[in-house]
Order: sequence, then C-alpha cells, then structure tokens
Amino acid sequence: MPITHSFCLSSVKQIPCPHLAVLGPQKIPHISLVKKPTNYCSFRPITFQRIPTKQTVCSSQGSQSATPEPIEELPPKLQEIVKLFQAVQDPMAKYKQLLFYGSNLKPLDAQYKSCENQVVGCISQIWVRAYIDGDDKNVVFEADSNSLFTKGLAALLVKGLSGRPVEEIVKVSPDFAPMLGLQQKRTRSRNDALSNILKLMQKKALQLYMEAEKFEGNAGNETSEKSRSDENENESSS
Repeated sequence: MPITHSFCLSSVKQIPCPHLAVLGPQKIPHISLVKKPTNYCSFRPITFQRIPTKQTVCSSQGSQSATPEPIEELPPKLQEIVKLFQAVQDPMAKYKQLLFYGSNLKPLDAQYKSCENQVVGCISQIWVRAYIDGDDKNVVFEADSNSLFTKGLAALLVKGLSGRPVEEIVKVSPDFAPMLGLQQKRTRSRNDALSNILKLMQKKALQLYMEAEKFEGNAGNETSEKSRSDENENESSS
C-alpha cells in the first residue's frame, strides 16, 4: 500500500519574516506528497504451452515387406522345386542345388541370343526364348546365361513354368522367392535377376497368347470367306 504524507503549513510554527510582512498574508495551498510507484518497464504475459512428447509414427506401404505367395497358388512343378529347397536346411547345399540346375540347363542356340530375348536390368547376360507347344497351347521356355548362378535361377523358372498355360504363368508373383531360402547367397542384383527373368517370361507368354488369338481370328475370317465364296459358286452353277 502506498504511504501518504500530508501536512499543512498553517499548523507549523510561524516564524516572523520581513519578506512575508511586505507581501502580506498568503494563502498557502494544501500539499499532498504521495509516493507513486514508477513503472520502469512493462512485461507482456508469458504463456507456456505443453509440448507433445508422443512421437508420430509414419507408415508407408512401400516399407512393408511383401507377403510371400502361398505355395498352393504356384504351378505344380514350381511347387515341387520350392519344396525341394525348403527341405534343405544348409544354405551352402541350397546354393549347390541351384548351380546344379544351371549346369543341367540346355544351352540356347546362338540365333536366339538376341536383344529381344535378353533380360533387361541384370549385370549378367541372360536370354529367354518362348514358344507354344503344339495344340495344347502351353508355353515352353528356354534360357541361358553367361553366369552360372543366374543360369541356375533361369533354369529354376524354366523347369517350373514350362508346359503351363499362359493364364497360369502370368499369375506367378516373384514374392515366392523367399520361400527358396536363398537370401544369404543372393545380393540385391541377384534378387532383381530372378524377378526380371520372370517378367520377361510372362511378357513373352502374353505375346504368344495375343499372336495365337490373332492367328485364330484371321483363320476364322478366311474360313468364313471361303465358305461364302463356295456358296456363291454353288448358287451360280445351279
């Protein structure tokens, strides 16, 4: 609380002064001495906000590992190969088994080692050829490589996918690869090699299917035109 001092000069003992006598009686105002606080600086109120300590977790579909394809959805021969590799526990034995597949793969003729048959995106040179097997309309694959390891990967797919229909081949996903258990012996480029070989096989299978459909369509048109021309000749002769 501020302290107030007030006094009146009239209550103070008067002392004779010649100057006051000359000037005459003066009315002295009441003086109030109040001590007021002096504000030297002003402060704005400070507001404190709570900083959230809970971290935000960002999820991305790309960071999630792909779920392996169920083995029952693979073609029968490819299922047998996967089960064979799963039965072998030793990683080195798996690696030797893959090399064995590559060593038994039939070499591809030089005429088929062309740019259109070469697998793109691989360090090693890999070639894949596909053709239709007779009236069954199943696809048969041939492959070759200058690397024994990638040759084994190609042989694995050739053995597992040859003799199967197109619609069954295109459904195969490269996500089945972890079931082989070859991760310890495969670098990133080798992992990509298996996927790239499979993609080229599926592309060639689709091309064969489209060519077969186109050929059947043209053959059907020629047959219908021939039948119409025969009918016209019969009508004219009659």
